[in-house]
Amino acid sequence: MLHLDVGALQRYLISCICYTKSDWDCFNHSIMQELVVGDNSCNESGFIVLDLSGCVSLKEVKVGNNCLKNVETLRITELRNLESVVFGNDCATKRGYSTDDGGDCNRHFYLKNCPKLKSLKIGCESFMDYSVI
Repeated sequence: MLHLDVGALQRYLISCICYTKSDWDCFNHSIMQELVVGDNSCNESGFIVLDLSGCVSLKEVKVGNNCLKNVETLRITELRNLESVVFGNDCATKRGYSTDDGGDCNRHFYLKNCPKLKSLKIGCESFMDYSVI
């Protein structure tokens, strides 16, 4: 007889750990409640837009250190259940960026209309070259 722990399976399905754009593309975004991006992840050159707006059940976002280097648009909007967003150090900043370079008018971070949001933490040297935050 097969015993299936439905609770454990459900937690697995709603908590998504992402290391690459391919991982992101495979997730069922509408049921995802937690998104975890591991350290040094999602830095592929083709990963230029991360739009979480379709993740209507999302409650928590945790992004590790040194991630999302090539993402030019990060959109976290209209998420009615979102409570916490954490970015580690050196996230969403191009490799080799210097503060003398100034902001890049093509790089944007949008966070709006998330009424349950209680916490936003952004680590050191993250989003340094973004022009809209």
